[in-house]
Amino acid sequence: MDPISPDLLSYIVRAHHQGANAEEISVSAEIPAYRVRILLKEAGLSLTAAKRSAKRQHLPLIQTLIAKKRTAPEIADEINVPYTTLSRWLRQEGLTAYSEDQRRREDAIPTMLKAARAGESRESIADRFGFTPDSVSRWLAKEGFRFQVGGRKIGKKPSLLPNVIALHHAGIAAFDIATQLGIHYGTAEIWLRELGLTPINKERPARLKPDRSDEIAESYLKGNTIVEVAKELNISQDAVRKIIEERGITTEGGIYLRDREQAAEAVRYFDMGMTLSDVCDTLGRSYQTVRGWLVAEGRQVRSPGRKPRA
Repeated sequence: MDPISPDLLSYIVRAHHQGANAEEISVSAEIPAYRVRILLKEAGLSLTAAKRSAKRQHLPLIQTLIAKKRTAPEIADEINVPYTTLSRWLRQEGLTAYSEDQRRREDAIPTMLKAARAGESRESIADRFGFTPDSVSRWLAKEGFRFQVGGRKIGKKPSLLPNVIALHHAGIAAFDIATQLGIHYGTAEIWLRELGLTPINKERPARLKPDRSDEIAESYLKGNTIVEVAKELNISQDAVRKIIEERGITTEGGIYLRDREQAAEAVRYFDMGMTLSDVCDTLGRSYQTVRGWLVAEGRQVRSPGRKPRA
């Protein structure tokens, strides 16, 4: 084990007295944490006692600095302890230091509140102080001041209400009333309901879906499977299946007319003694499809690979 220089040992002891733990000292001293513990033990120092003593010594000052809106890095520099040590102490004591954004926000709130009361819109205030309009509204609401859309205050209701009523009686929808008066459409609806009036809702034109049944049937009869038709036309398989059934492209037993010829071949091959797997391979159809054909024709289906008994 390499010897430790007197200067390094002095630094370790000093950092220990400041409340740093072995891991924090090891990072700055560039030696393993276990060696830090050994050196401190050889010097007759207790890690636990020193940490508790250092924290108790600095705690009143830390609380004072937090009250002065200092950030954690600033507090760590002022009390001359590592930032990681301070962060640990804050967590242990349930304390929270200010962030730069929090301090900037709290310093700006009195000025923003004064500007809002003078009639400045939230958008203008937000742009001037570098915040978002929603943040400005939220912070000032905690101070008892509320904006409406476009910077209009709720106190404007008495002056706007007659216009809302007049526009409503003129047959204007609540959404259009709100747009004209610069208020939220939900606000217009609430005001109308408070007066016992039913808000007029805009009628939206019905969205007509194009009839694609001919396209679906044509694609299916060309030989595409339901899965292929659905993928090609970007619609669900259930929709394809429904159109096929509505068009009568099925027969009794659930066999599609398009598949009738192949279904007959499947039955003939199966009766000749071919296994279900061989029939599927010969016709190029899936196990479920061929099995369905055979069951529809009253054949007893055996497990794949097993030939019928003689």
